[in-house]
Amino acid sequence: MSSAEQLYTRRFRCTPIVTLPQALGVSVNYWMLPPTTMHFFYISLVLFILQASASAKSTPRQVVWGSVAFIRNGETVPYGLSGARTLTPVGAQQLAGAGYAFRSRYLTPSLNPSLSLSKIKGLSSSLNNDEIQISSTSDQNVAASAQAFMQGLYPPSIGLADSGNILSNMADANGSTTDYPLNGYQYPLISTYRAEDPISAHISGHRNCPRHTEAVWAFASTKPYKDLFERTRSFYGGIYARMLVGVYTRDMASVLYAPLVYEYLNYQYTYNSTARGIISRADVEKARQYANEWAHETSSSADVSWSKDRMLAIGGRSLAYSIMFALQQNERTQGSSNKLSLLFGGYEPMMAFINIAISAQHRKGLNGIPNYGASMVIDLFSVEEEDGLVEYPSDDSKLMVRFMLRNGTDASDPETNFTPHPMFGNSLHQTAMPYKEFVSQMVYNMKSTSEWCRSCNSRQDFCSQYVNHQSNKGCGVVNLHPTDTVLLLFLGATILLSAVSLVGISYILWRCLRNKRKRRVTLPSYGDSVIPRRSSSTVSSNYTGALSWRPSISSSGIVETPSPHESDIEMILSPTASPVKIRDTV
Repeated sequence: MSSAEQLYTRRFRCTPIVTLPQALGVSVNYWMLPPTTMHFFYISLVLFILQASASAKSTPRQVVWGSVAFIRNGETVPYGLSGARTLTPVGAQQLAGAGYAFRSRYLTPSLNPSLSLSKIKGLSSSLNNDEIQISSTSDQNVAASAQAFMQGLYPPSIGLADSGNILSNMADANGSTTDYPLNGYQYPLISTYRAEDPISAHISGHRNCPRHTEAVWAFASTKPYKDLFERTRSFYGGIYARMLVGVYTRDMASVLYAPLVYEYLNYQYTYNSTARGIISRADVEKARQYANEWAHETSSSADVSWSKDRMLAIGGRSLAYSIMFALQQNERTQGSSNKLSLLFGGYEPMMAFINIAISAQHRKGLNGIPNYGASMVIDLFSVEEEDGLVEYPSDDSKLMVRFMLRNGTDASDPETNFTPHPMFGNSLHQTAMPYKEFVSQMVYNMKSTSEWCRSCNSRQDFCSQYVNHQSNKGCGVVNLHPTDTVLLLFLGATILLSAVSLVGISYILWRCLRNKRKRRVTLPSYGDSVIPRRSSSTVSSNYTGALSWRPSISSSGIVETPSPHESDIEMILSPTASPVKIRDTV
């Protein structure tokens, strides 16, 4: 400090201080401030730093508690070729890559900082079958797809036997341990369900559903289909002559079998050089376009006039029940079970569910057949304000859900994104919605096993227990929807009024007959002659006149009486869930 500054300081009792720019290494001149001002400055600076630190600690973050995913099978050998309906090596790679993408997002996001908020809370990076539920149809291509997916999700891990989670980590007498085969292969528990199992209705609900088949044929008799048929007739005629003779019958060369034809043409064009000399890539793309149109109409176009009961979307509606079951199990166990629920099946349920969950204005580009290995995911998460140990929300109003699709052209590419989409009428910017609202929408749209049986008029053995339209789920107090309450009150009043009227009429007739007997007089006798009495008319036992109501008898011999209101009451399977209203079933 110069002599002039020292003199100035002694005279005015000011203290030179270092400003914030100087503390940051910026060269500035000294400012001469009184001591009280300097102290105030430092106090303000400390308070600012503390406030900034507190704000940083309270930054909201997402915690994922569980996820449910439906994954389409991988590439499959088409009908008409040896080994039809089996998973190809390419298909296995597609699903293994998809599994690795899920691992990067939900198990090991630390390797990718952009996914750090996606890790499922408490989900182990090594396989624990108590945390994951895997369900698949019994089709070879689908079940094998599930196996390939799990190889990517939980790849072999050397030294897995030394993890301490199993007894075999204990060394033998020689001090050595034995690892699992194939460098620590991890063995998932995959449940496969045949058509005879009720669970199959919630993975492939469009199958074994006679009324869905009827709805498809109903569409095939409409003008839109006839227009589509005429528009595509020449294309399929040419393709049949060039590629399908001896493979499919002539009547199968039409838009009615568009997905089947596309699958065959695409497979041949990809792997058969001779086929590439007969058909072009443009032919394959046109076949895909027609397959997309047909699949959209028959798998998910549920709001048209000839399908008011939405039977074409039955696959998505029954799938919704599986999704809700998994989420409810996660909620009921406070996140300890169903951390990750995986469902494997064909494209039809996926298309139907997308049609149900995503509004038409947001489905642009989503109406076609999903690619092999495509997946749709629903995350259950909460937003927490504090760092450190986080507990599962005790109030489900804090839970949120989001819906995402992963549908890249190459499912094995780990860079394929999980794209969020708004559900149930939300705007494009509202890709997450409250869990309670989600449950309400899902309950309205989903089909339980009993409802599926009655809606489909299915003859599966497990449906016999629902033939009397009784729910097999116990429930406590049930809150009825206002509309249903009014309807039931009206029906009750009508029945009561009818009963009172019947009793009143019977009483009036009885009084009339009684009075008539009292007024009867004894007529004089005229010898053997008596006043002839009119004989009462008789009704033949084989009378077949018209009746006001005649019960119908089903093929099983059970009398089916018409019911003005379906009284099936279905409960969400969590005992803590809100009661569900009575819903009309079809």
